[in-house]
Amino acid sequence: KLLADMPEMKAAESELKKLSETYQADIQASMTELQNKYTLYKNEAGAKSEEENQKRAQELQSFEKNIGEAQQAAQQEIQKKQGELFGPISEKAKAAIEKVAATQGFDYVVDAQAGGGLIYNVSNHFAVDLGYRFFSLGDMTATGSAPSGPFSYATNYAASELLLTLRIYEPFRRWR
Repeated sequence: KLLADMPEMKAAESELKKLSETYQADIQASMTELQNKYTLYKNEAGAKSEEENQKRAQELQSFEKNIGEAQQAAQQEIQKKQGELFGPISEKAKAAIEKVAATQGFDYVVDAQAGGGLIYNVSNHFAVDLGYRFFSLGDMTATGSAPSGPFSYATNYAASELLLTLRIYEPFRRWR
């Protein structure tokens, strides 16, 4: 609830959604281009030699493969951007929680919601943080047609992360 109510989180989610929609539009445009090429090549197949038709079929298969690779790259970029956007927000929320926990004298802080975690203060200088995050952008689908027939790419981009962190608190300058 804390993260969902933070204005920074809403802005980050909006930015991530726009990025996802951009990638989805690009992939859909490529799928449409593939479909148009397939239709054109199919209509012209009778007027072309067998060698030209084989070359065109390979071109379509290569184009289809490139679309799949672009979709994978888009998913990786979205995941990377998610980390860049959500990481600092999550750290800000954790710092606020830890501050309240320290003020109240709590040894453990447990988040009962998804994406929660456990912080155990080993000493005044060390803490162990165990957390879990899940994120989903929802369903993405692109369809088209190739020499082998119609096809559809459907995916539900989601990421799960288990995080184990050892926190070392300052001042350690005297230990150096």
